[in-house]
Amino acid sequence: MNAAQPLITPGRKTKGRNNIPIKSTDVFKSIVANLEQHKLTTFSVLHIAQSNMVQHRRVYDFFNLMTSLGVCKVASKGNLEWIGIDKAETSISDFYDELEVHALSSNFSLTFNLVSSPSLGNLAYHVIGLFLYLNMETLSLKQISRVFHDGKSDIRSLERRLYLVLSFLEVINLIKRSVQVGHYTLHVNREFMIKKAWEKRKEAIKISNLVSIESLLSHSDKALIHDAYKYRQRCFFEVMYKYFLNK
Repeated sequence: MNAAQPLITPGRKTKGRNNIPIKSTDVFKSIVANLEQHKLTTFSVLHIAQSNMVQHRRVYDFFNLMTSLGVCKVASKGNLEWIGIDKAETSISDFYDELEVHALSSNFSLTFNLVSSPSLGNLAYHVIGLFLYLNMETLSLKQISRVFHDGKSDIRSLERRLYLVLSFLEVINLIKRSVQVGHYTLHVNREFMIKKAWEKRKEAIKISNLVSIESLLSHSDKALIHDAYKYRQRCFFEVMYKYFLNK
């Protein structure tokens, strides 16, 4: 298969005998499935948008995010090379390693203090980073937006961007919608990522010669990690409570 062939039948807007409209996430899932199957050397983002009758901007947004996650890379102007969705978990795990090391010298608010208009890739990393940092399986879009909001800009604009990011992450099965409306569940190997990140954190403590309880332990202590997550979750719910009071 080459990049000139459509990944989904052009003009296909319904499915099944009842003519139920296909959701945009279903279209992107089909595109990803084809890319995973055929591993195209290069493909045109514009061609995919046109052949699948999807808004150009959304297709560019999607593949910009995929590029940030290492799922694909730029081959030439307007063309990308597909690497594979399994690369996303590796990229996220490496990011979370850095986040845990950064958290050694930063509090909860500063750790998730994003610029006023973060890129979709930056949002994606920090969304999953928040799940892992709190060791929580499910979060709502509202909760995530309140953590990231700078208190000055329009939070509704942030929520729209977060919804887009969560939808894209759902396409590659890193996030799943919960049965509770507006809530999302993390769908990665959380235990492995957390264990790896805390080992990186311990290595960073040794290199920096910081004196702490962690530095005195021969391995990452489960009780210590448990207490750390309890404290982080308390900070998180304090942010939620303050937002409720100021609303």
